[in-house]
Amino acid sequence: MPTLPLVDTNIFTRLHYLELLLKLERQEKLQLMNGTEDAYPTWQIEKKILYWSYLGHKHLFHPIKSETALVLGSPFARFEQWLIKHDELQSLHIKREWVFMNLVERGFARHVPNDKEYQCVLTKEGHAVGAILWDATKFKITDKGVYILTVKCRYKIAYKLLLLSVYILYTLIGSVVVLEALNLMGLLDEAKNLFSFLPNTIWSIVVFLLLMNVITFFVSLLLSSELFIRQKQKVQRYTLLRNKFNPLPDNN
Repeated sequence: MPTLPLVDTNIFTRLHYLELLLKLERQEKLQLMNGTEDAYPTWQIEKKILYWSYLGHKHLFHPIKSETALVLGSPFARFEQWLIKHDELQSLHIKREWVFMNLVERGFARHVPNDKEYQCVLTKEGHAVGAILWDATKFKITDKGVYILTVKCRYKIAYKLLLLSVYILYTLIGSVVVLEALNLMGLLDEAKNLFSFLPNTIWSIVVFLLLMNVITFFVSLLLSSELFIRQKQKVQRYTLLRNKFNPLPDNN
């Protein structure tokens, strides 16, 4: 029996992985600001692979191989499916195996020993992040013709609203703790007399905070749910991108 997105318990897991995704996005921006070409982050390439896994990785037990997947001309090349330019790894000073090693270190993949090349199998966490990437990101083409995944604005808003609701909840809990402490110390009556000129205002603030907490929490769940995702159109756009994609440099 299908469940409504707002009452699906899986929504909390989605928010957890959304937080992880946004954290990695912030980390990448900081690395780009402070790093050098030799230390260029691989996350932009890693998430293309995870994005592809949601729709294109049908045999989940099959390992992804660094050489056969990212070697132009190989019958098992994944350039078109992952939307990675042939010269993208070279221009970013990234070795092929580094991408897969990072996936393993992040817990998104498991290393499969092989003497010829580095290979890995995506883990449950990797597939979960792939599902979030599929829902929460969209492709953008840079001036150099590189396809990058960017997080949609509404998912960023959902995360900020969720944080706001948590902060409001902490404020309310802290207020209750302070009042209870004043009561135990016998100072509650004095506190009431001190703020006797603002009784209605205080209660109005408490009610406002409670309503804000409930509203922001449910709005964050709504924005991060699958209600606004048109899956059929999204698959069509992704397929169109793959069909038009040329892994070779634009000047060739």
